[in-house]
Amino acid sequence: DELSKKMKTMHEDLEDALDAEDLTDKHKLNASSKSAFDSTLSVKKLQEKVKRLEKQLAEERRKSKGAVVGAISVGGGDAPGDWKDKEKEYKRKIAELEKGAKGKAKPGAGDKTERKLEKTQEKLEKTEKELEEMKKENKKLIREKEATEKEMKELKNNVGALQASANEMKDLKEETRKLRAENAVLEKQYKDEKFLRKKYYNEIEDMKGKIRVYCRVRPMAKYEIEKGSQKVVDIVDEFSLKVHSQKGAKDFMFDRSFGSDSTQEEIFEDTRRLVQSAIDGFNVCIFAYGQTGSGKTFTIQGGGKGMEGLTPRAITELFQLLASMDQSKFETGVECYMCELYNNKLFDLLLEKKQKANAPALEIKKDATGMVRINGITVQKCEDAVKLSELFAWGLDARHTGSTAMNATSSRSHLIFSMLITVEDKTAQKRVCGKLSFIDLAGSERASKTNATKERLAEAREINKSLSALGDVISALSSGESFVPYRNHLLTQLMSDSLGGTAKTLMFVNVSPADYNCDETVTSLAYASRVKMITNDATKNVESKEVAKLRSQVNKLMDELDAVKKGKAPKGGDAPPPQDDGKNYDEPPDLDA
Repeated sequence: DELSKKMKTMHEDLEDALDAEDLTDKHKLNASSKSAFDSTLSVKKLQEKVKRLEKQLAEERRKSKGAVVGAISVGGGDAPGDWKDKEKEYKRKIAELEKGAKGKAKPGAGDKTERKLEKTQEKLEKTEKELEEMKKENKKLIREKEATEKEMKELKNNVGALQASANEMKDLKEETRKLRAENAVLEKQYKDEKFLRKKYYNEIEDMKGKIRVYCRVRPMAKYEIEKGSQKVVDIVDEFSLKVHSQKGAKDFMFDRSFGSDSTQEEIFEDTRRLVQSAIDGFNVCIFAYGQTGSGKTFTIQGGGKGMEGLTPRAITELFQLLASMDQSKFETGVECYMCELYNNKLFDLLLEKKQKANAPALEIKKDATGMVRINGITVQKCEDAVKLSELFAWGLDARHTGSTAMNATSSRSHLIFSMLITVEDKTAQKRVCGKLSFIDLAGSERASKTNATKERLAEAREINKSLSALGDVISALSSGESFVPYRNHLLTQLMSDSLGGTAKTLMFVNVSPADYNCDETVTSLAYASRVKMITNDATKNVESKEVAKLRSQVNKLMDELDAVKKGKAPKGGDAPPPQDDGKNYDEPPDLDA
């Protein structure tokens, strides 16, 4: 009975296990989310369970063999036939269980499983490759980490040194700041001393009556660069320059030397004080000399807005200085005239067009103070800088200009623009009369370089002739001769009070830096060196109000007398007919350096 109960219990357990396993497997196989790989594992598990049951059954059979025999002998329990039927039934159920387990897989599931396994295998291989790459990358990162750790270790070891360097840098920065502050103070002191040195030097030169000479070197011109010309002029310092000619290096020293990078502001800054001298009653003359295309007109007139030359800047400075004076104590006035010397004839540039057909005669005279005046010229009153600037621009439009191979807008005449300044001291009952003149000389020319013909060639000959006469005056004055040939040309008559006269004179010598113009550059600098040796007797034109009134009346009477003699005077301001002296004026005058 016990064996039967036990066998029955085992039979029930087996059936329950099979039923439970069957339900579980059905659930797994029916679930659409389970893969064939999971189904295979379930089958394997069932097979293992069957094997365990068979093993357990064999063990129970072995243990109960003797008991069965004993039970039969005493007539108890099931008969051997029944046992065999039970065994067959168990085997049948086990076979059905295996068959059911094998039949649980749907038709074609194996192929799908294989395909999924292949895909899984491919993914696995891909994952393995990525894993290998990640391992390599990991090894690389590990090496970099080790290197970084090593570097960090070294940096940590150097922290002390770096901290010391940082402290040293901090000290150096503080020291540098102090040095910069000291340098700023020293630089200001140097500029102040430099200004004072220039001021005292100019005062000494004024007392000596010396003509000051500034040299300005222009940049290389386009035609010079195209010819492949080389720069042969070097600015040594603010006073001297060196010219590398074919005959060797030549050194020149002037009161100021400006390089090709100099600005219009810098040029005017060293000229500004002469405007005040004109207000103080001095006769001031500023003129530019040099070969054609050397930058004279750019220096005197300028090149448009922002590039104004000496004259426009001086006009602005003049009226600013006059406006700063106490109007209750001083009465001021400004007049101007403008003329050109073209082909040895004087032309009034401020004369109205309708009057030019019957232009009055222009005569060069000197007053009692030695100041040059031009009788018959148009004198315009100017209330402000705008009016004066407009007159200057209007006169420039009437000037003779032309094109040559060396200059597209070459000046074909000598230009004279003068501002007459009067300042009356109401308290002291005195009046001072100053004159500020700007002279833009026409440039010396070589016909072989300018390719001038006909009218341009005739103009060039007259220009060179006038500059030759100017050279004679310079030579006579610099060598201390008793006779100075001022009357040889109208140009020298116009400049007689500026060269060896009563004026404070400043000369700009403009030169080209190119080897193509080296001969003309040396000649111009030689002229300028001669001019620097000339001494003027500059004095203030100060007189009492009564004397000024009487002088005005005398000048008026002299003008009326000249009008009476008008029939005998040459018309149009012409000079006496030039005499043919047999000289060749196709080339500019030359002086030994």
